[in-house]
Amino acid sequence: MSAQHPRRDPCLFTTVSARATLLLVMGLVLWPLHAAAQSSEQSSEHRHALGGKVGTTGIGFEYSYSNEVLPMYGLRANMNFGSYSRNDTRSGILYEGTAKFSSLMLLADAHPYRNGFRLSAGLMVNRNTGEATGRPVEATFRINGVTYPASAAENVGGELRFQWPSPYFGVGWGAPPTGRATLFYSFDLGVIYQRSSLALSATCGPSLPAAECARLQSDLRAQEAKFRKDLIGYRLYPILTFGVGYRF
Repeated sequence: MSAQHPRRDPCLFTTVSARATLLLVMGLVLWPLHAAAQSSEQSSEHRHALGGKVGTTGIGFEYSYSNEVLPMYGLRANMNFGSYSRNDTRSGILYEGTAKFSSLMLLADAHPYRNGFRLSAGLMVNRNTGEATGRPVEATFRINGVTYPASAAENVGGELRFQWPSPYFGVGWGAPPTGRATLFYSFDLGVIYQRSSLALSATCGPSLPAAECARLQSDLRAQEAKFRKDLIGYRLYPILTFGVGYRF
């Protein structure tokens, strides 16, 4: 007797083949759609932000970007400007002073908790300046502890400039590294290390003898050296800013 093999139903075989083919076609069709959906989901993570701020660096505008590969980290750049004026009388001289803010900060942020809290480090292109012009307003005035009559000088001035770049370290709060488009508030608290240069000048009065004018200029240089020494204690400048922005 010959062994009998089970008989295959051609209709069943055709149905299974058709289903397998259908599943394969559906997979080929849906795979690019799935990839597009993933790409759309990733692109929905808004990683750019623009904002404005105000603080000890003046008035500023800021742009930030969070890293797509390393979402705990981000980059920021802000430009600051503005001015502040004040009048003051010291040692018999009325000074009209103006502080001018002009800086560019490039920062790297780390978000250890993946929220708005950030640790920041970077550099400031520090073009801030301080300028003052003065004139004697009392019967006498003093330079380097030496008393001169008001007629000894027509004017006295000074200029303060900073060397750059200035390193910055600080903490703050801003937009989380990823998330939906939204309005946010921000603040930064830190310090920059800055080195400064100071120059004083004076114009002697027309009636002042040449020897007395030379003495006045010598005392001015000595006073300038004292001020430069005092400025060493102010190399760490505090940064405190508050702002508002929008992530998109």
